Amino acid sequence: MEVIEALPLGIKERLAMDEEIRIPASWEEFYELFMDCEYRVEYYQNEIISMGFASDAHELIIANIIGLLYNYYLKTDYRVYGSNRLVYISDRHAGFNPDAMVVKGQPQFYTYNKLKATVNPYLVVEVLSKSTYEYDLFEKLPSYKLLESLEYAMIVSQNQTWVSVYKRFQGKDWLNTDYFNMDDEVIIGDAKILVADIYEKVVLTPYK
Repeated sequence: MEVIEALPLGIKERLAMDEEIRIPASWEEFYELFMDCEYRVEYYQNEIISMGFASDAHELIIANIIGLLYNYYLKTDYRVYGSNRLVYISDRHAGFNPDAMVVKGQPQFYTYNKLKATVNPYLVVEVLSKSTYEYDLFEKLPSYKLLESLEYAMIVSQNQTWVSVYKRFQGKDWLNTDYFNMDDEVIIGDAKILVADIYEKVVLTPYK
């Protein structure tokens, strides 16, 4: 298959390629690659999208956020997931892997052959890098907002102290709140997360 030839299945071969790769493909071609490749691939507007591998700061921020969310939601009806859960957005026929996700109640799925993708996230989290900034903010975020179940989207910078939260308001509108200070509390429903805890042990490296 041409898609498989253009984008290898193995991590080692993928590391030798460009940081961002986009390949025109059908959903069926995406499915075949998704089920077999050793790294994350996503699907948007008839393209398979593969981004570069995460930095130390990126992974530490995500680990901190998942730990904080897990501790808060441990004895509740909310479920916290990492980046291995695909989210399907029917209005865009898109499949994304948010860096972290919370589902309220039982997860619901879009099923395609052996693929089961979540369709009802309550919160999605994306950590920005220089290479993913435009993709996360201008392609993934507007698509996430089309999900009826989504109440919150959290965008986090790995290069500066900045957390941006989008909250659904009156069904279709969104309120955006930015947090820039380490002693700020990020509000997600009843949960309050200290910005300093999100960036615990993280070395911030500004863009050059």
